[in-house]
Amino acid sequence: MNKKFIMYGFVVALLGTLAYFVYAATLVEQWTVSSCNETDSGLDYLNFGVNTGVAIINGSSVPFNVTDFCYSNTTVGEFVCGSSYGPQYANLSALFSEDCTAVSLNATINATACLNGRCV
Repeated sequence: MNKKFIMYGFVVALLGTLAYFVYAATLVEQWTVSSCNETDSGLDYLNFGVNTGVAIINGSSVPFNVTDFCYSNTTVGEFVCGSSYGPQYANLSALFSEDCTAVSLNATINATACLNGRCV
């Protein structure tokens, strides 16, 4: 079996599991990066964040600049750099979605909506 395929599956499973136990978020998409920086320190649904870096797409380096956003009035789209969880994930970036009302179960606030790329 292809080692890249096995590693990819392991990383997807790990990120998905981490998201489930943190806030039960849904992994929407992930990609390989050569660099990634974020302003909100990982899966932080309560703060708006910006992610910048360089993605590797079909062997080419492609700069990116993405911001957290609202899918709907109650669902946030959260970009995250893998490096926020350890150097072994530094080559990954991902997009998660989360129901803001679920964030209330794990935070000290009672989030009920998504506004300007964050749960409020």
